[in-house]
Amino acid sequence: MRDNIAAIIPALDSNRYYPEGDLVLFGDTTLLEWKISQVSGLIDRESIYIATPSEKIAELAQNCGVKTIKRSQNTQSMEWIKECAKSVKDEIILWACVTSPFVSEGDYRQMLETFFTL
Repeated sequence: MRDNIAAIIPALDSNRYYPEGDLVLFGDTTLLEWKISQVSGLIDRESIYIATPSEKIAELAQNCGVKTIKRSQNTQSMEWIKECAKSVKDEIILWACVTSPFVSEGDYRQMLETFFTL
C-alpha cells in the first residue's frame, strides 16, 4: 500500500464480555490473531503494533512477528491512545479494533484508498 502507514491494534486478555478478552476463539484462531492477519495483508508486520497492558498478549504479538506498545491499563482511553500514537513514527495510523472481526482486509484497503484520494 504505502510506506508511511502503521496499524495499532488495542487488545486485552480479559474484558467485560469474555474472560479471555481479545484472545477468545474466532473459528480456529483468536480474535487478535484474526485482526493481525487482516491488517498484515496491507501493512508490513514491522509497522503493526499491539497496544496492550498484558504480558500474555505481548508474547503472542512477538510470536506473530508484530511489535507491542505497552500501554497503561487504568487510564482513560484518550490518554493511552495518545501514548500509543506517540510511540509510532509512521505518519498515518490505522486503528484496527479486534472487536470488529467483520471489517475485512478489503474494507481496510478501500478505506485507505479513499483516504489517500481525498
